[in-house]
Amino acid sequence: MVSKYDGLGTYLRGQSGTEVPMTFAEIERVTGTKLPEKSQHSRAWWSNNPSNSVLTRVWRDAGFESAEVDMKGRKLVFRRVRNPLFGAMKGTFSVDPSWDLTKPTMSDEDLAEMEANIHRTADLIDAGAKGMSKEARDCKQGPLRTEPSGDRHPLIGWMKDTFWIDPNWDLTKPALDLDELAQLFANIERTADLIEAGLTRKKKTP
Repeated sequence: MVSKYDGLGTYLRGQSGTEVPMTFAEIERVTGTKLPEKSQHSRAWWSNNPSNSVLTRVWRDAGFESAEVDMKGRKLVFRRVRNPLFGAMKGTFSVDPSWDLTKPTMSDEDLAEMEANIHRTADLIDAGAKGMSKEARDCKQGPLRTEPSGDRHPLIGWMKDTFWIDPNWDLTKPALDLDELAQLFANIERTADLIEAGLTRKKKTP
């Protein structure tokens, strides 16, 4: 939507500093239009509320906010708004300008070596599990167990052999039905009432 104040937005976007001091007269000059009468005596007119005025939306869309509004001097400062997603860690570390930040962290050879190490670790864990007692092995050998494959993904199956799930369980079924849930809430309320009654008696005890 085109505004008669768009000239201010164009002017602010062209500034390189973080603060742009301007008088009311300078704003009128860059916009080519007179400011409304209310702007001359109402500090609230210069607030950063986006629904305040058309001019407010112009300077906010340009990435600025109003500050240090001086009604008597007919001037203010437009301050550049820092994007919270950028520069938040400024000064905490530096990046070598010779680094290519678009380059993958690991080469194909490094990735292949990492996957080989993961497979080797998995084999050692499997070998260790074979040395467990018969009872422990029986507990771990359920219908859901599968033998390790040659294309094991490091993010899939990393908890394999840590627990066993009864194949008869319906994992899509809620833990509690409606009656059990109602009973649970009733017990919670009853407990809360008992605690509250106990605290009340304690306060009354001299």
